[in-house]
Amino acid sequence: MYEENELSVHMIATPVDKPTPINLVQHICWNLGGHESGSVLHHKLQISASRMTQVDDRSLPTGKIVPVHGTPFDFRSPAEVGSRISKLLVQQPDVGGYDVNYVLDRKFEGTYKMAEVEDRRSGRVLEICSDAPAMRLETGNLLDHVRGKGGHYYEKHSALCLATQGFPDAVNHPNFPSQVYSPGQTYHHDLLYRELPRCTKEQGDLWRYPFTSSVELEGISSALLIPPRSASFCHLQHFSLMPKGVSKAHVLFCSPTTLDGVSLVLLVPFSSSAVIPEDAEINHH
Repeated sequence: MYEENELSVHMIATPVDKPTPINLVQHICWNLGGHESGSVLHHKLQISASRMTQVDDRSLPTGKIVPVHGTPFDFRSPAEVGSRISKLLVQQPDVGGYDVNYVLDRKFEGTYKMAEVEDRRSGRVLEICSDAPAMRLETGNLLDHVRGKGGHYYEKHSALCLATQGFPDAVNHPNFPSQVYSPGQTYHHDLLYRELPRCTKEQGDLWRYPFTSSVELEGISSALLIPPRSASFCHLQHFSLMPKGVSKAHVLFCSPTTLDGVSLVLLVPFSSSAVIPEDAEINHH
């Protein structure tokens, strides 16, 4: 465990005497409702990726990188996993669900948030942070009455995988980032899973929502919105897009918007240079 409610995975490899393709993957399958709770198609998913690697009819990469805009693969804004799966199955009837490699929108080096999954039924929220250039989404398409924990049987779409990785089949596509390492070169792949609190009004004072404002906030598309009386307690684990190492925040803007009758405060890192005018508007959902 990295910190409370966090699991950190550090993958490392060094070739001994020959150039070697290396692309290590942690293939954890998730069901935030619990392993026996059924389908994950109601989970809400967001992935920071505007492009993906195209595949042929055998699900092998063609070498082309294509936009996700206007396709069932677009999860740049939060959406339920199953919300567009019927359109996907028309395009790819033999796949049975999502099985796609996303090209992550990386603006700087390091390990930071690339995806978020939420199960509103259980209240669980999971962030996936990584320094990898790509991420595979797979929705348990081949699960077919597989016996698992406690004798429970797992059916199709009862789990999803978000596996950060290098580009698949990169050795056959020179336009993909190389995954070949020479002797003496060291491969690194850092991955962090972080469970976030998600409270209802009855459970506590903390809400965290995606937001849009009338000004840009250094590319940040979601932040922490909490009632003013709780503004004194805000730590890294409560934020959705805070850079690693930022542990404090400050009140930048008091919103006239209310949520369930409670006024909200927008908090951002101390390091932010953003200035929000008094008449800025915040829209939450």
